[in-house]
Amino acid sequence: MINFLLRSFYYFRTGYAIYLSLPLAMISLTTTVYYLAIKNMPILQTLFPGMLEFGLTLIIIVYPLGVVAGWFHFKKMPFYRIEQTINVESNPYSQTKLTPVMIPMWTTLMELAKKEGLDVSEMQKILDST
Repeated sequence: MINFLLRSFYYFRTGYAIYLSLPLAMISLTTTVYYLAIKNMPILQTLFPGMLEFGLTLIIIVYPLGVVAGWFHFKKMPFYRIEQTINVESNPYSQTKLTPVMIPMWTTLMELAKKEGLDVSEMQKILDST
């Protein structure tokens, strides 16, 4: 039961952080900026006569900027590498940096299992039980 509750909480955090809070935050920011800034400035109100025009303009501008910022985060900035380094330090067994070591070991283990007459499903049961 504890395992189920902890897993549920982890799924909740992930789902909320990625799929619920971002759209809600964007809607909230758009509404706040429109009604507090644009409605009170006649010059901006001529550019954005309604909330729909302002929202579409934001999407057209913010989405490409977000894509570029994300690309820079993964490809050009050191932040992602640092995140992965910290993840490997905290949980080295689930990270892909160990894959070059694990694949030859797994292949050798499977070859030994076949020599002993075990099929892959039996070997998987043995590995799952450890």
